[in-house]
Amino acid sequence: MDIRLEAKKLYQSLPLPESKYTNLKWWKEERYLLEKGGDVRVEDEGSVVQIIKDLGTVGGIVKPDTNKFIALHYANLDEVIKVEFPDDFILDKPIYIKVDVGGRMHTHIVVYGGKNSRGEVVVYVKGSGLYTEVVEVVSKENSDIRLAVLEDMDDKSIVFIARGVKSERYSRSQLVGAWFGGKFVMSKHFIKPIGEEAHIEDVQVLFGDKEQHFDITTNLDFSAPYTKGESNIRAVLKDSSRAVMYGLINIEREAQFADAYLSEHAMLLNSGARADSIPGLEIMANQVRATHGATVGPIDPEKMFYLMSRGIEETEAKKLIVIGFFEPALSRIGIEEVREAIIKNVENKMEKTFINVS
Repeated sequence: MDIRLEAKKLYQSLPLPESKYTNLKWWKEERYLLEKGGDVRVEDEGSVVQIIKDLGTVGGIVKPDTNKFIALHYANLDEVIKVEFPDDFILDKPIYIKVDVGGRMHTHIVVYGGKNSRGEVVVYVKGSGLYTEVVEVVSKENSDIRLAVLEDMDDKSIVFIARGVKSERYSRSQLVGAWFGGKFVMSKHFIKPIGEEAHIEDVQVLFGDKEQHFDITTNLDFSAPYTKGESNIRAVLKDSSRAVMYGLINIEREAQFADAYLSEHAMLLNSGARADSIPGLEIMANQVRATHGATVGPIDPEKMFYLMSRGIEETEAKKLIVIGFFEPALSRIGIEEVREAIIKNVENKMEKTFINVS
C-alpha cells in the first residue's frame, strides 16, 4: 500500500497524543490545515544531496503510526531530502538545509552514512504556520554522522517532530535538537544503537517563554551487546511556559553490557513556569549500566549572591547562570557552529527575557 494512503487512514483513526501534562483539545483541523507554503534551500558542497519522489525509502525508523500528527506528515508527503555519504567518503564542512515555513509544511530528511564515512548536516527552521518534520538517520559500520536541527518558528506556530537514528557496529552518531520558537512543540527522538560498540548521543536544549508548551520524548532502545546511548536535555523556562520531558531507556535481553544514560534538567526563571521530568527504565538484560538524573528548580540564590557580591549586576548574573546551566549540554555538541548558533539564540532570547524576571 502507498505509504500516504496508509497514513491518511491512520490520521483519521489515531487519537490525539495527549497526556495529563499535554492537552490537545484546541486542535481544530480547519484552523491548522492551511495551504501548503514555504521554501527549502540546500547548500551542498559535496554533491551528496538529492530531492527524491520515491517514498519507498522512508518510514524505516520513524513509523507513520508514531502518533496522529506524524501520520498527518506522511499523508501529505510529496518529496524527500536524501543526504547520502558513500562508503569511505569524508566531508569536512557541514551540509546546510534551511527551511522557511509559510503556511503548512512537511519536511522529511533521510541521512545515510556509508561504511567509514564522515559527515555533518545542519538544519535551520524558521517561519510561521503548521510544521511537521521527520528525520531518519542510518549510520553504517564505522561511520561518524552528526545531525543538528535548530528550530526558531514564531510564537503562533504549531510544530510536530519525530527523529530517529539507527547505528550499526563501531559507528558513532549524534543528534542535536534546539528548541526556541513555536507556540506548541511536540517532538520524539528514537535512539537505536543496533550494532556492537555503536554509540549514539542525543543532545536537546530549549528556552521557553510566554505561553509556549514543549512536549519532548526521548526513547533509547538497545538491542545489541556492548552498545552505548546517552541523552542530555536542558530546558530554561519563564512566564507561563511549560516543558514536559519524557525519557525511556529500553534494554533488550540481547543487549548485554549496554551503557545507557538519561539526563533531564530544567531551570525555572519565575513561579509561573513549569517543567515535568518523567524518566523510565525497562531493562531485560542483567549485565548493563543504566543511569538517569533529573532536576527541576529555580536559579540557585547562592550563585546569585556570589556573583552579585563581586559587583555583577542582577540581570547579568542571571544571564551567566543560564548560559552556565546550558553548558553541560553545549559542550557535548560536536559541531562548533551549532554550539555558537545556540548560544546566540539563547542570548537573543535573554535580551527580551530578563527585563521583568521575578
